[in-house]
Amino acid sequence: MRDFTLHTFKLLLSTLREHNYKFQTFAHFLRNPASRSVILRHDVDARKMNSLICAQLEKELGITGTYYFRIVPDSFDEELIKQIYALGHEIGYHYEDLVFARQKGLAQSSGRRAQSAELRAQSSELRAQGSEHRAQSAELRAQSTERRAQGAEHRAQGSGRRLRIYATKSRKAGAQDDVIENEIVDMGIESFKKNLDRLRRIVPVETICMHGSPLSRWDNRLLWKYYDYRDFGIEGEPYFDIDFDKVLYLTDTGRRWDGEAVSIRDKAQSTEHRAQSTGHREQSTEHRAQSTEHRAQSTGHRAQSIGRRFHSTFDIIAAAGENRLPDQIMLTIHPQRWNDRTIPWIKELVWQNVKNVGKRIINELR
Repeated sequence: MRDFTLHTFKLLLSTLREHNYKFQTFAHFLRNPASRSVILRHDVDARKMNSLICAQLEKELGITGTYYFRIVPDSFDEELIKQIYALGHEIGYHYEDLVFARQKGLAQSSGRRAQSAELRAQSSELRAQGSEHRAQSAELRAQSTERRAQGAEHRAQGSGRRLRIYATKSRKAGAQDDVIENEIVDMGIESFKKNLDRLRRIVPVETICMHGSPLSRWDNRLLWKYYDYRDFGIEGEPYFDIDFDKVLYLTDTGRRWDGEAVSIRDKAQSTEHRAQSTGHREQSTEHRAQSTEHRAQSTGHRAQSIGRRFHSTFDIIAAAGENRLPDQIMLTIHPQRWNDRTIPWIKELVWQNVKNVGKRIINELR
C-alpha cells in the first residue's frame, strides 16, 4: 500500500477515530478541548481542488477540521471555500502578509529608481559647472602638502577613532533595519486587514495560521510582535495558542512526518521556546536568531518523548493501534500531497523531493 494516498489518509483518520479520538476544529479546541482529541488542520497551499476531496472524505467519516486558505489563485476560490464550509468545516486565514508587504515595498523601490534617472539627467548640468571647481582645486592641492605632514600624528590616533566610527555605523545599521521592519509591518497589517475582510465576506473566520513562505527571510508571525490578532476578532493562532509541550504536533511537511530538517517554519514550539519566538512583543533580535534552532530541537524532544519518531503515515497508524500516542494531537495536512491517481502522486513525490533539497540548504545557510 502506498503512502500519501487518499486511501491511506482515510485509514489514518479511521484508526484514530476507532481509538476514541474526537476530531475538533481549532476554534472548538480553544473553547472546549476534548481530553482525547485531534485538531485536524489543513493548509491549502496549492492544488485547491484536493482540499474539497479531503473535506468530502472527512464528512463521510463524520469528522470536521479546519481549512486554512491563502489569498493566492492556487488556494483562494470563493465557491470552493463555501462548499467546504457547508460540509461543517472551519475556514481560517492562512496569512502571509509580511511577504506581500515586502513584495510591495520592492515594487515601490522600482518606482523610486525610475525617479533617480531624472535626477541623473539633471546632474549633467552640475558637471558642467565643475570646471570652476577644478580651477580652485589647484590651490587646495598646494595646501595639502602641509596637511600630509600632519597626517602621521593623526594616523597614530586613528585606530581608536575607527573603532568608534565602526560602532556608530553598526548602531546606524541596526536603526535602519528597525525602520525597514516597521515599514514592512505597517504595510503588512494593512494587507492582513484587507485580506481577512475579503475572506470574511464569504464565510466566518475565527482563527488564523501563518504560511511559512520558505523562500522569504520574513516570518509572517512578526506581525504579532507589534499587533494583537485578537483586536481583529481572531480567537487564536496555532503557533501561539497551543501548548506543544502537551499537544503532539504532527505535520506532513516534506511529504513525511519527520521533516524537521526540510521544514523552514512549520515547526512546533514548546512553551519556553515560544516565549522567545518571533511573534512575541518582548522578543529581542538575538532571540529571533535563535528561535529556528529552538523550534527544531523542541520538535525532536517531543517526538522522542513518546518513544519514537514517525516517518510514514503507517508508523502513526501503528502507534495509534498500540495506544502509543498522547491524548491530544494537532494533525497538519497539506491536501495537495494526498492523491490516489498515479501520475499526480508521482509528480508530487518528485517535486517534493526537489523542494526538500532546497529547503535543507536554506536551513543550513540560516
